[in-house]
Amino acid sequence: MNGSCTVVMLAVACSAAAGQSAPAEAGLARAVALAQDGRYAQALSAADAGDSELDRAQARLYVRHRAGDLSGALAAGLAGLRAAPGDLWLLERVTYIAISLRATALARSHVERLAQAISSADLPDADRGRWRDTLASYRVQVAELEAMSVAVSSAETRARVTSVVGLGLAIALLWMLGRVRSRGAPS
Repeated sequence: MNGSCTVVMLAVACSAAAGQSAPAEAGLARAVALAQDGRYAQALSAADAGDSELDRAQARLYVRHRAGDLSGALAAGLAGLRAAPGDLWLLERVTYIAISLRATALARSHVERLAQAISSADLPDADRGRWRDTLASYRVQVAELEAMSVAVSSAETRARVTSVVGLGLAIALLWMLGRVRSRGAPS
């Protein structure tokens, strides 16, 4: 199965599993095909032809992500989640992108939203297992991001303290040298 079919089928399956209407296959499939050909402007136009805000958001997120515009993909996903807060595919993609952008707070809030959506979705056991595996991986990644944020904050604090202490020592040394010179200067 090629990537285009996979994306269309994933979006359809996830939307249906979350109780959402399936994306407009023509608009999404066309946007996916154009994006895979590297024709991103045309792909965004095709994405905008979706039948609903959810369809358009899913297509926009896919196209922008494929183009390497993670911030734009995140914005499209967040807009889609305003229209369809329980859409598993959008929640998963927004969580993934937030982790990629190291947006710790956003990743944490969306990994928890994804967990709630997975538990409330009517999914076959095999699909539920895959979603839970993905969720477990994202939880680990978010915990690592949080630990990294704490480590960076601690390192920044240590660097500031070291700089202030170093500056204080340099000033004290200059002051002491000035006193020694003033005492030892010939009259």
